[in-house]
Amino acid sequence: MRATVSCWQYVSIRHIHIGTLWLAGDGTTPVARRVQGSHPTVGQSLHRGRNDMTLRPMMAALALLLALALGGPVLAQNDEGGAGGYSEETLQQFVEAHSGVLAIRDEYTQRLQEADDREQAMALQEEANERMVNAVTDTGLSVEEYGEIARAASGDTELSERIQDMME
Repeated sequence: MRATVSCWQYVSIRHIHIGTLWLAGDGTTPVARRVQGSHPTVGQSLHRGRNDMTLRPMMAALALLLALALGGPVLAQNDEGGAGGYSEETLQQFVEAHSGVLAIRDEYTQRLQEADDREQAMALQEEANERMVNAVTDTGLSVEEYGEIARAASGDTELSERIQDMME
């Protein structure tokens, strides 16, 4: 089963862009859920006349995994087991997955900016989404586990700092 990922808005908190949660088809699993009528058709971009309302959500979707992983403290802290209670191995898998996701995000952000039309941009978004999911699952984590760790890190400064240290 292939997952698609959508994100329609984001804000900046502590130098990290935070987007809306990506949900799976069941509406609860943090991965993806395409909202009906989710492809806006109004608003023009300054970039070669492309539809800004189409590209903006796609760019935000690519930035979301970063936000999920390293967002600032937003939720209540989880002090059970210290640093979220995750093993070193699990956090290393998360760091590897996140590094892959960031590389894909960077690559596709540029490619989306260069897209000539909406159809090409949508195809690139779908390709990027699939590659991001694979980047996570190739490390041995499920997308749900990745999202769980990301959410925990957003509410646990000790866990967030531990992950950031591992990424350096």
